[in-house]
Amino acid sequence: MDAHRVSSVSPSKAARRIAFWIYVPVAMAWILGTDLVVALYSGSADAWLLGMNMLKGAGFALVTGVLLYWLLRREIERREARARDHRTLTENVPDLVFRLQVRPELAFEYVSPSSVDIAGYTPDEHYESPETVFAAVHPEDREGLDRLLTDVDSGLEETELRWCHKDGRVVWTEIRVRKERDTEGSVLRLSGVVRDVTQRREAERFQALLASALDAAGEAVLITDVDGVIQYVNPAFTSITLYPAEEAIGSTPRILQSGEQDEAFYRDLWRTIEAGRMFRGVMVNRRKDGHLYEQETSITPVRDAQGDIEYFIAVARDITVQHALERRLRFTEKMDAMGQLAAGVAHDFRNLLNVILVNAEFLSTRALPSGARGAESDGEDAGEVEEILTAARRGSGLVARLLGVARQPDVELRATDLEELLDDMRGILRASLLESVELDVRVGPGPVVVHADPDLLQDALINLVQNAGHAMPSGGRVVIEVSSDKRDGEGDGAAADGAPVRISVRDTGIGMDDATLERLFDPFFTTKETGTGLGLPMVRTIVERHGGSIEVESAQGQGTTISLVLPPASAATEAVGDAPAEEAVDEGSHGDAADGAGRILLAEDDARLRGAAERALRRLGHQVQSVENGRTAFSRIEAAPEEWDLVITDLIMPELGGTELYELVRQRGWDMPFLFMSGHAPEAVSSVERAGGRHTFLEKPWTLEGLATRVREAMQDRRDSRPA
Repeated sequence: MDAHRVSSVSPSKAARRIAFWIYVPVAMAWILGTDLVVALYSGSADAWLLGMNMLKGAGFALVTGVLLYWLLRREIERREARARDHRTLTENVPDLVFRLQVRPELAFEYVSPSSVDIAGYTPDEHYESPETVFAAVHPEDREGLDRLLTDVDSGLEETELRWCHKDGRVVWTEIRVRKERDTEGSVLRLSGVVRDVTQRREAERFQALLASALDAAGEAVLITDVDGVIQYVNPAFTSITLYPAEEAIGSTPRILQSGEQDEAFYRDLWRTIEAGRMFRGVMVNRRKDGHLYEQETSITPVRDAQGDIEYFIAVARDITVQHALERRLRFTEKMDAMGQLAAGVAHDFRNLLNVILVNAEFLSTRALPSGARGAESDGEDAGEVEEILTAARRGSGLVARLLGVARQPDVELRATDLEELLDDMRGILRASLLESVELDVRVGPGPVVVHADPDLLQDALINLVQNAGHAMPSGGRVVIEVSSDKRDGEGDGAAADGAPVRISVRDTGIGMDDATLERLFDPFFTTKETGTGLGLPMVRTIVERHGGSIEVESAQGQGTTISLVLPPASAATEAVGDAPAEEAVDEGSHGDAADGAGRILLAEDDARLRGAAERALRRLGHQVQSVENGRTAFSRIEAAPEEWDLVITDLIMPELGGTELYELVRQRGWDMPFLFMSGHAPEAVSSVERAGGRHTFLEKPWTLEGLATRVREAMQDRRDSRPA
C-alpha cells in the first residue's frame, strides 16, 4: 500500500482485530492447552477441576483481551491523530515535502500537495513517473540535480534549482535534504523540503540592481543612522569628495563642512529631517584635498515598521560646473544685452562726438585775428580747444571699447612670433608702468608661434600690464612669460607642435579677494577710481575669439597671474612675415582743391554732422551737395549720374540706407565710387563687399585728416578707372 494513502480502517476495528482475533484466541488456546497438557501429564482425571481451570483461564484471556483492546484503541487513536496532524502540516505548508527512495531504484514514497504550486505536477504524477518530473528542471540546473541524485554519498545537503513550471514560468527553489543510510553507510532515501524562493531571488536580483544603480549613479549617495554616522557611501561620493568609503563610513558628514554655511543653516537642516520631512538645498562643501565645490542636496528620512526614523538617505549632485556654466550664460546674456545697447546708442553717440570733434578741429585750425587778443588769451583758447578734442577722442575710444567688448571683433589670424611681438612692444609696455615697477619679459629660446591677430593681442597685453601696474602703486615687478604645457624632446623651451601656448602676466601686487575674482570679467566692474571696467571683458572677448581661454590666479597680498592660453600655429600656417603688409595711410595733408577737387554727393541723416561734413569737404576744395537720406540721394544721382565723382553716404538712414542706395546705383549700371560712413563696425558693409563693388569705409567719429585721406583714396580710384 502506498504511503501517501490513508487507511480506511477505524481505530476501534483495528484494536478489536488485534485484541479479539489475534490475542484472545491465542491466549485461550495457550491457557486451555497448557491446562489440558498438565492434567494429562499429572494423571488427574477430575473433570470438574479441569473445567474450572480452563474456564478461569478463558476468563482471564477474555478480560485481558478487553483491556488490551481498550489500550490498543487509545494508542492507535493517538498515533492516527499524530499522523493526521503531520499530514495536515505537510499538506498545508507552502513548502513541498518529499521522501525519495534512492536504492534500488528511484521512486517517490511521499510528495505533499504543494508540488502542484511549485512545479505544476501532482503527487500522483510524481509517483507514476519521477523521470517526467525531473525533466522539468531548468536545463542550466540539470547538473545540480544529477549531482544530488547520483552523488548521494557526498555531503551535499542543500542546493538551489530552477524548475520550469507547467504554466511556462521559471520557479527558483531551495532544496534541503536529509539522508537515511543503512548499516553499511549507503544512502537509501532522501527526505527533504523544497521551498519556492522565486520572490526572494527576485528581491535579491532587484537589490543587486539597485546596488549597481547606486554604484553607477553620478550623484553621491550616503546613508546615515539617526545620529548622523555614515553607514554607506557609493563610488560617486568618493569621486566627488575624494574620501574613500572605508574612511567615510563611521564618520559623520561634518568631514565635508566648508564653513560657508553658518550654524543656523545646519540647525534648520536637522530640524527638518528629524521632523520626518525631506530637506532640499544647495550648499558649499570641502573635498578631502581642500577644494570647495557646490552641491545640490536632498536628504530623506527612512522609517522602520513602527514608524520611527531609522536612517537618513542623502543624494547630492555636484553642480560646480553647472553653476559655472550658468554664470557664463548670464555673462553671455549680459554681453548680448550690452551689444544691443551699444549698437543702439553707438551710431547716434558717435554722430554727436563727430560733430564735436570736427568743429573743435575747425576751431583749432582757424587763425585768430592778429592783435585781437593777447598771447595769453590765445593760449587759453588753444588749450580749451585741445581739451575738447581730447575729450571727444576719449569718448570715441570708450565707444569703440564698449563695442569691442559687446560684439565679436573681427580677427585676422596669422602666424605670429610671440618673441618678436613682445620685443616690438617693450617700449610701449615699459611706458605704461611706473618707474618703480620692474618689467621682466621671458620667452624661451626658439620661435614660439601662435595663431593670433597681432593688433588685438597687443591690445590685450597692454591692458593686462596696465592693470598689473595699477595693482602695485608702491612699486613691484611685472613678469610676462611665454610657456607651453608640452615641450619638445630637446628641452629648448620651444612650444611643441600642437601644444597650447600660455602667455602669463604676473605681478607682485595686492592681489584680489574671492568677491573681486567672482566679478572680474563683469562689464563696468572696476576697483580703480578712474577705470571703466571694460578692459578685462575686452581681453576675454579677444582671447575667446582666438579660440583660447583665460585663467586667473590671485590671492590677497600674494599678487595676481592672468594667463592667456592660445592655440599654436600648425605646420601648415604660413610663415611669420608672409602676411600682406597694410597699406600706409598718408596722414600728411588734408588735400587741396587742385589735386583732389571733385563733385561729391553727401547723404547724412544727422543735420549737424551733415553740416560739419559739408564744411569740411568744401574746405578741401570739393563741390558738395548734401541730402538727408538715401532716397533723395538716389533721385539726385538718377537725374545726372555722370555729374558725381563720389558719393559719401551714411550706412543707416531713414527711407533708404547706404548699402541699399549702393545696390540701386549698381543695378542701374552707374559706376561712381562710394565712401561709407558709420558708427557701426566695418563688417556692416559685408554685403557690399560680397557684391564686389568699389567702396571705402570711414568709421565715425572721423577726423578731418581721416576724411581727407579716405576722400583722396576714393577720388584717386575714380581717376584711375577712367579711360586714358
